[in-house]
Amino acid sequence: MRRWLFILFVALLFTFPEKVDAGFLKIRRDGKIEYNVLSAEGGLTLEVPRSEDLQVKAPNDEGSLEDGTVSLIKKDGKISMVIENDASKKEFDFTNYNDTIVEIEERPEVQRMQIGVRDEKFSIEHKGMIALTEYPVTIDPKSARITLSTDRGERIVSITPYGAIESLLRAKTISSLDGNKLFLVEKGSELAYLAKGTKVLNLLNIYYYPVAVSAFVSASTGEVILIEAPVWYKIVGFLFS
Repeated sequence: MRRWLFILFVALLFTFPEKVDAGFLKIRRDGKIEYNVLSAEGGLTLEVPRSEDLQVKAPNDEGSLEDGTVSLIKKDGKISMVIENDASKKEFDFTNYNDTIVEIEERPEVQRMQIGVRDEKFSIEHKGMIALTEYPVTIDPKSARITLSTDRGERIVSITPYGAIESLLRAKTISSLDGNKLFLVEKGSELAYLAKGTKVLNLLNIYYYPVAVSAFVSASTGEVILIEAPVWYKIVGFLFS
């Protein structure tokens, strides 16, 4: 029974659909950025229109940036995307937006990901798994490196949300996940993914007892750094793994 639960969880993990929309801008394989929609003319702060009003912009070098950063920030209840380098700075208003904003194209050693806003939090999505966070997100187009500005400083996100779930599967920490959402938080000195789900305990192959657990996975190494569960489970849970 335990084996079938594990197989079912793996099957469900691979059935989460991967989004194909390109968002507001695309970071190409060559490290340049490309606007996918034209929201307004002129000005440093542009209003993002409703999705049905967006116009597709053909790829060209005018919408590219070789050196600089793309940042998603929240200040005074306003959510903005800032694109800047030494020569220029543009700010786009994404307040009340709830979808993908930036798509990172896949390239050698870089996974395809979508960065955006969901439920007034910043989101990082990979293969259908979504990580939500309150921390501002910065993307280096050249390296596709994602950095969060946390209370302890700048933190690099080396492990994708999907990679965090793979770590939990290998460690057999969780039998089933609550949905497809994780949370990127600081836990002690670590930036970590928080995953909530259920661990099913096998009692002599006769009775299977579900226990609610939360697990923290390092966003830099993929290591499971902490499991939160009832006290009794921490003491005897290993007997039923």
